[in-house]
Amino acid sequence: MAATMENLHRFIKLFKPSQKFASYLHRNYARTHFLKNRWYTIQKCSMLKLLSRRPVLSSLTTVSAVSWFVKKEEAEIKEDKQPSVIQKADELYDANKTIALYDLLKENLDENDDEILWRLARACRDMSLMTKNFTRKKEYMYEGFDYVKKALELNEKNFACHKWYAILLDKTAEYGGTKKRIENAYLVKDHFVRAVELNPKDATSMYSIGHWCYLFADMSWYTKKIASAIFSTPPSSTFEEALKYFEMAEEVDPDFYIWNHVYLGKTYMKLGDEEKGKKYLMKARGLSGPNTSIDEREAMMEAFRTLLEYKLIDPKILKEMDKKKEMERQKETEKEKEMKENKER
Repeated sequence: MAATMENLHRFIKLFKPSQKFASYLHRNYARTHFLKNRWYTIQKCSMLKLLSRRPVLSSLTTVSAVSWFVKKEEAEIKEDKQPSVIQKADELYDANKTIALYDLLKENLDENDDEILWRLARACRDMSLMTKNFTRKKEYMYEGFDYVKKALELNEKNFACHKWYAILLDKTAEYGGTKKRIENAYLVKDHFVRAVELNPKDATSMYSIGHWCYLFADMSWYTKKIASAIFSTPPSSTFEEALKYFEMAEEVDPDFYIWNHVYLGKTYMKLGDEEKGKKYLMKARGLSGPNTSIDEREAMMEAFRTLLEYKLIDPKILKEMDKKKEMERQKETEKEKEMKENKER
């Protein structure tokens, strides 16, 4: 029995390596067979490719060419969809983002483009209003005036060039004193009138003519003396003429500019119509929005001063009204936030 077990043990020892060898051969045979079939498939495909070489190349060229043109067309469409510098500038101006507007136009300055130049001149004026530094204020005004002069030289038929030339001509003259402003007075008005001729719907130029008329109708005796020394017939106007232009501007573009409401109110007060005067001054007080500019704040303050000057309202009542408006604005902003959150959900 022991002998038998010993012989069996030897047999198993001999069998194990042979079994391993057999399995090794089997695996390699399977691999070889797989590679052989694969090689045959590759050869077959290569022959097919060689036989149909021209059609494949021509179709590939056609597809690549079509895809190139499609990509090109898509790129052109995307470029067309992208807003231009002028569109971006107008959006920034509407949003009262003065610094961003100034930077954008400076980066994309084209001295042969009157549309960019007059917009940059306007941005310079707004930058001047923003800064408290007297030197920087003056620099921005003169910088803007240089840009609008170039714009007007390029295109005398652009109403905006005439308008901003007149505005900045008067603004730069302020640094030369009352005498300098009076010297430029006729020229300033001429450019505003020309702007209205070129664009009968330009409410800002109409307002500017009205403002010009108001200033010379409200001229002090000292200013009249200076004007008489400069001109044989000094510039003059009436409150009726000023009112005509303010009303024209409001008809063309209602609520376009807070200062137009202020001067409508002031002019009516000068003409003795307190009811209409108060109406427009109170309207100017209520025209502030979430993006109120410095210019608009100054207009609101002027409306407030005029109301107090003519004793049309009690300051305490006005403060209460302002508080109520502020509460209403806060409620509106909260509602807008809730609406946005609900949409996101």
